[in-house]
Amino acid sequence: MIRLPRLKKKQRLGLLNGISIESNGVACAKVSTKNGLHVKSSGFLPYEDNEWQGALRRLISSERLYGEVYISLSDDFYNLLLIDAPDVPEAEMADAIKWKVKDVISQPLESVTIQYFKLPEDAYRGRMNMVYVAVAEKALIQQIVDTCEHKGLEIRGITIKDLSLSNLLFASGVTEGESTGMVSLGTSEGQMRLLESGNLYLARNLGIGVDHLSGLNEEALSDYDRAQCDELMFDIKRSLDYYESQLGKGLVNRIILMPADVNNVRLAGVLNEKLDVQVQPWHWQFTENISHESESPEILDHCISAIGAVIGGWLED
Repeated sequence: MIRLPRLKKKQRLGLLNGISIESNGVACAKVSTKNGLHVKSSGFLPYEDNEWQGALRRLISSERLYGEVYISLSDDFYNLLLIDAPDVPEAEMADAIKWKVKDVISQPLESVTIQYFKLPEDAYRGRMNMVYVAVAEKALIQQIVDTCEHKGLEIRGITIKDLSLSNLLFASGVTEGESTGMVSLGTSEGQMRLLESGNLYLARNLGIGVDHLSGLNEEALSDYDRAQCDELMFDIKRSLDYYESQLGKGLVNRIILMPADVNNVRLAGVLNEKLDVQVQPWHWQFTENISHESESPEILDHCISAIGAVIGGWLED
């Protein structure tokens, strides 16, 4: 999680805010950390033409957000790289990673901010020491900071969607002691994430998104729709094979389809016919450790990353 340099520890409040900036809207959640995790309220505001900053200001006002906030960035706002960890002491790791990343990004190093996290020690059967590196524009981070501070919010940290969703599944108990896959679908492409006990081992893009699967809402699937489902299935299977053969992990117990504007129930049924692993859409009934008010599942679905950002900060602190 990106920590702002001037951030100081202080007594935690019982109610924390989470905000996620997505490709098509901004979402928020108020989460109580007293006696467990309880989602008190949530909200979502769509935007067009990359006008996320105005939507963020309006959302903060309309939902009356105040106090501490954790931010999650959608995959559209950062690049995630997998690199060999530099062979340096931990105190020098951040600087060493910056210079290693310099040669593989198009932006000047001074214009980006970098967050890294190590893969677990058993990844690649312990033969390789790898780190994931998230690269985001400094100007973007500054815009977020300025907007939130202007509205009276104190940013506790900024993280990425890959970690927010991993934290959500870990806190819900879904991934405890087993390997779990997450598939989340954006407009034009999706993301596959494979984790065990809350630890992210693999994150990669999928070539199929919501726009390719709009026919799933029809009563009968066309040949085109079946071809798109097959392509998604092959892409998922490649990830599962890599997880087992290259990363040296065991079989994945199940794959969870995270919310998207597509009939995930129908998609899960189609994929279950083609894959040897159980595929199921996300349901809030999974979250035995996270309770919520009478918020509609549709609104909560928009706020998954916002809730995950709060959980990540809560676990870290």
